[in-house]
Amino acid sequence: MKITVYYEDTDAQGVVYHANYLKYFERARSSWLMQQKEHWEAMCQKKEAFVIKSLKVDFLSPARLGDVLEVKSTLKVIRPTLAIWHQSIYKDEQCLCQGELEMAYINQAGKPKPLPHYIEAFCT
Repeated sequence: MKITVYYEDTDAQGVVYHANYLKYFERARSSWLMQQKEHWEAMCQKKEAFVIKSLKVDFLSPARLGDVLEVKSTLKVIRPTLAIWHQSIYKDEQCLCQGELEMAYINQAGKPKPLPHYIEAFCT
């Protein structure tokens, strides 16, 4: 997923504010999920969701105003109710930020639930 850095994404020096990298990760995951239209709609109707259990982020180099970034994501199921997203943000061939997000799948009551069957098809 491509993202352009706008003024609103940066601090006074024109560098992307650290929390915005997490927003870029979220935008890429949300975009992927919404592309699974049938599954997205079913998940919304049942009020099920993915929630972040833990995350680790390494900030390697700053992104700046006007940069065009690419968010790369891979998914791995590690338990029936838990998956790990490996996500990286690149400018050209340079990795600027990388993260590992452990995500649980929950039902309407907030209790863990087995991941939907279609998730396996997207794992690498």
